[in-house]
Amino acid sequence: MNDFIQYILKKLQENNFLKISIKNFYQVLLRFFIGILNIKIMSIWLGANGFALMGQFGNFVQVAVSLAGGGINQGVTKLISSL
Repeated sequence: MNDFIQYILKKLQENNFLKISIKNFYQVLLRFFIGILNIKIMSIWLGANGFALMGQFGNFVQVAVSLAGGGINQGVTKLISSL
């Protein structure tokens, strides 16, 4: 039984996909906690009204970007399909 466990552990250590998946998991976890910390610091620093204003500004920027690049994807698809 001990040999079987050692064999499985050896195979897991050699598996590149598993190594990359674990590193990706740690990166996502770290970004999650940094994001929560960032939101907490901004909410304390800006207050409720300032934080709401930042949210509205972010929404405005997203709408502006969507309107500015709205037809680009369809135009590029049309041009590529004609080739």
